[in-house]
Amino acid sequence: DEFSSFIMDGEVIEKSRYAQMIESFTNSGVMNAILLHHLLENESSMPVEISVEVLKTFHLLHLLGLSDWPLHQKKYIFPYFAKLQVVAPEIYNQLIPLKVDLFLRGFPVPSYVFSLVTAAYLDMTCDPLSCPEVCKNGAVVTKDDGTVRYLLHDSTERQLTLITLTSPNKICEAW
Repeated sequence: DEFSSFIMDGEVIEKSRYAQMIESFTNSGVMNAILLHHLLENESSMPVEISVEVLKTFHLLHLLGLSDWPLHQKKYIFPYFAKLQVVAPEIYNQLIPLKVDLFLRGFPVPSYVFSLVTAAYLDMTCDPLSCPEVCKNGAVVTKDDGTVRYLLHDSTERQLTLITLTSPNKICEAW
């Protein structure tokens, strides 16, 4: 009700565009940089750049793209807010699967930690040519060479699964 249009990165953001950015974020866990910067400018006393760096450092978000890209081209992935489920394929067509299951026994691990692990995983595996997809139970990163990497997690079972699908000629690099 109190929304006022604003200009960011040379673009006028009207209420309809703002609502569209919020809806896109709530459906996917991927936030447009314009929306994030606007929220941080209005809701944080820290400068926006510092706020973003703090969120990245604590693996609460992952920058999709390069930091020197214009604001309207950048997006941020917030794994905690993703809604889709990722499912690893049962049949591997012409790709060799490399798989490891990690069981976190002992102290109970809070469920939010798995979102932090997902953001850290994206930080380690993504580059500007990658196609990441974040889900509430992990992430999938498709590399430009055809390699597909899965991180799956299950907080109730306290389990992480890493799967890399690779062509036979790239198995050394994939391992």
